[in-house]
This record gives sequence, C-alpha cells and structure tokens, in this order.
Amino acid sequence: MAAALVLAALASACAQDESAAPLLTTTTDREHAERTDVAWLFEPIFEQVDCPDHITRDGLACGIVELLLDPDDATAGTIGISIATLSGSDAGSGAIAVLQGGPGGASTDLAGWVPRQPFTQVFIDQRGTGFTKVDLDCPEYDVVLPQLLTLELPKADAARDAALAACAERLADEPLLEHADSALHADDVMTVMLGLGHVDEWYAYGVSYGTTIAMELLREVRPGLAGVVLDGVYPIWLDLDRAIAESAQSSINAIATACAASAECSTTTDDFAALLDRTVAKLDGQPMVVPLAQGENGFGFDVTVRLDGRRLAELTFLLLYSEQTIAGLPGAIAGIEVGDGNAARWLTATGSRMLASVHDANNEGSFFAVQCAERLDQAGGVDATIDGFSGAIVTTALAESCAAWPVTRQATPGPIFSNLPVLLLSGTFDPITPPAYAEAVAESLSNSTLVTQGGRSHGIWIGNNCVQGIVAAFIKDGGAAPAIDCADQPTPVDWFTPG
Repeated sequence: MAAALVLAALASACAQDESAAPLLTTTTDREHAERTDVAWLFEPIFEQVDCPDHITRDGLACGIVELLLDPDDATAGTIGISIATLSGSDAGSGAIAVLQGGPGGASTDLAGWVPRQPFTQVFIDQRGTGFTKVDLDCPEYDVVLPQLLTLELPKADAARDAALAACAERLADEPLLEHADSALHADDVMTVMLGLGHVDEWYAYGVSYGTTIAMELLREVRPGLAGVVLDGVYPIWLDLDRAIAESAQSSINAIATACAASAECSTTTDDFAALLDRTVAKLDGQPMVVPLAQGENGFGFDVTVRLDGRRLAELTFLLLYSEQTIAGLPGAIAGIEVGDGNAARWLTATGSRMLASVHDANNEGSFFAVQCAERLDQAGGVDATIDGFSGAIVTTALAESCAAWPVTRQATPGPIFSNLPVLLLSGTFDPITPPAYAEAVAESLSNSTLVTQGGRSHGIWIGNNCVQGIVAAFIKDGGAAPAIDCADQPTPVDWFTPG
C-alpha cells in the first residue's frame, strides 16, 4: 500500500429519510488520520455534484474526490474519481464499498437500480470511468461495434483492431493509463471509505473484476476493513487466453445437465452442449442472414447480422450472463440448427442488445490498462486445437490485443492470504467466473464461507432474497459466518422456446 492516504469527511443528513441526500464536505478529519497512522501528503477536495440522470434517485448523493495520481509521488499530480452513496434503511448498520466489474465498469452505474439495503452502500468508480473529466472510453470502437455483426470475420476483425488501435494512439499520452491498475483501485477504495468516516468498521463487495480489487484490499492490512464479499470470483492468476473458453464450456455443461433433468427442456434437446457445437460448425459452413429492425437491436438503426459460427458463440456467451436469457437458449439453438428464422432473430436481437449494453457500460481504455498490465504475464496463447463453441469464444491472443496499448507489463503477484472474514458467492451457470475459481481462492483464506447456488449465473447477490439475506447477515454480525442453507435450493429455470 502506498505511504500516502488522503481523507475527507462526509456529513450525512438523516439516514432514515430517503429523500434527504447525504452532503459532501471538504473537511479533513485529522482525528481519523491519527487513528489510522495515515501519512498526509495531500488533502483531497471532495466536491458534491448532481448525480447523472440515469442513476438519480431518492437517498443518493454523488461526488468527485480528487486523489493523488501516484500515491508514492505527490509531484505526479492528481486524478478525480466519481462516487455515489446510498444511505441504508437501518441507521448505524455499517457501510459497504460496492465495486463494479469490467475492468472498466463504473460502480456508480449500479447505484441507480440496486435495492436499498440495511447498510449504507458506497459506489466507488475505477479510475477513468464514471462521470469524471478523464474518461478512458473508446468512442472509436463504439462507432464500429454494430458493423462487426454485419461483416465477414476477417473484415470484422480488421475493423475492430483498427478502431482500438486508434483509441490507443489517442490515449497514448494520458498519464492515467499507467496509473489505473488494481492495486491503485484498491488504495482508492480504502481512501474513500476512511474519508467518509468508516474508520472502525467497513466492508467491501466486489462483483466480477470488482472481486480482483476487493482481493487486493485483502493483500495488506487495511484500517477498518472488517470483511469482504466476493461475487463471481475473478482471480489475478487466470490465463485469459485459455480460461474464458474453459469457463464458458463449464457454463454450457451445467446448463446441459439442468436441461436434461427438466421434462420441458429435454424435449428440446437431449444434449445441449453437443447441439451447440453442431450448430456452431454448421453456421461456419453456411451462415444465416438475420435482419434486425432498429427497435429490435441495441444500436438504434437497422442492422443485418451475419450469423456465422463464431458470432453465434459470441452472442450465446453474452446470453449466458443472465438466467432469464439462459432459459431460452436450448430452444433457440435447436431452432437455429434447423434454420428457424424466428429462433435466430430472438438470439441475435437479444444478444445485440446485450452487446450494446455491455460496451456502453465499460470503458475499453480502462479495460486494456488493467488487462495488459496485469494479465499478460500469465497469458499462454490461444489453444488452436479447441473447436466447437469453446474454441470460437477466444480467437485473438491477449498479447496481440495488447500490442497497441502503451501499458507497462507487471509481474503476476502471489496468492492472497488473509484471516479476515470473506464470503464467496458463485452461480453454477456463470460463464466467466465459475464456482471453481471461488473454491481455488478460498484455499488461502482461513476465514471464508463458500456459497454456490444452482440455477444462477454471473453476480448472484441482487435479485435473490436468499443471497441478499446471507450478505446482510454477514455484515450485521461483523463478518461471522452466516447460515447459508437457503442457497442449497437451486433457483428454478423457466425454460421457454423463442419464436
């Protein structure tokens, strides 16, 4: 952890009154600094701002906190990060830092819709995301994204690479690219939480890449950190060239097992995994052309999708993130195999909307700033011997994607050891962070509780009373291991046939 830590205070107006937004101040709390042995190199400016329209709600306050760009070098200047606070329904019930995934996702985007909890939620954005002045997004890529669905694969790959290279060239002189890694994100989280006055006890919740940041918090002693919730565990040691194909296939296998056990789904296919591989191979030889009107896709204008095998795999992969869309996948793939245009339209329309939403919510520059610095060291190259669905998921090696990005490669850090309470959440259908990752990470965490729920996918805290109750009990009881029996009951899958 950097020697310097910056603090600010947050005064809160009536936590019980949802309409009263907390008020940000620029008052530095010297007592907090003394209690946490903080070395003061810089006192940040905490500015309250109007929340963006898409997250505005009662009880939510937004602000920008100015921090040191490099906590080890005060002469390097400062950077602003955006935050939002949502007061809890139970005054004095604690606070939790909420950390979004990506890399490149803005935690504040979650603030507009996540349910209010008993405890205060503090949404802390990764550097270069959110509503700050320095934005590492790539509009060059946003422009070509719809075209990638319409072009033959070689042309689509060339258009993608050219757009990302143009973005990398534009951002080449941006100092933030070299100061937006997971360790700095973790330092920012601690800075904000202590600055808000949560000195004696605070928690961190991370989802997907947010769990990487949360695990960085565990790597060192953090004043006041009482426990961590990891939802969809994304370890630092993953070989992304191989791991994504493997995790995606594990999701398909879990869905195939659930489908075979369902009287309704098994009438569609007796082996969903084999069906998907056959359909990928068939479309590679004979692509379908699927016209989508502007109201059907996520781009706002008509798009004609060239549905070859790789695009089918890529869109299917996106649909694996949601239990609602998973329920329609076996029926859709079965229909596409026999040339059903309605099935193809459902999959491409739903997948294109998810594609647009995912890229709108994630900053590509922030993504590459992290992945090319932290994940390149262990990337082993794409396994060209894998075919079918899993072979079509990752076709470009991370080293090739990172070639254009001026980011210094970092050595892979060692495993994380901690005796702090850690709650690890997983869904059996998760295509990117399967339960096996949580199990592997838990091996070096001496005070951990594993929760795996059947029928769930990526990020299982919200949308389920059982898991929300487990998390609430974990925080209410000071990190004590909560009762998790309710998670033994799988969430039912409402299978349907699109078309």
